[in-house]
Amino acid sequence: MNRISSRSFFLLLLLLLLLLLLLLTIIPYVCNASYAFYVGKNLTRDGSVLVGGTGEEVSSHWLQLFPALDHLPNETISVGLEPFSPQL
Repeated sequence: MNRISSRSFFLLLLLLLLLLLLLLTIIPYVCNASYAFYVGKNLTRDGSVLVGGTGEEVSSHWLQLFPALDHLPNETISVGLEPFSPQL
């Protein structure tokens, strides 16, 4: 069984740390998301409906309302830029 030398181990550890640093500097530029929330009239004391959100991607944002549907608990959908949209 071959043992790794302390020098090789140090170089491997240094390489892994540099890779981690590189990933940590790149990730904020490739991960964008938009968040929205909706609080229905049955969840507010006075029956008000609350709608809000924020966008971190380079695109326009708008609110589009659709008729009510039944969904499973914690069900999600993907939203955002279309694959063919140019990134600015």
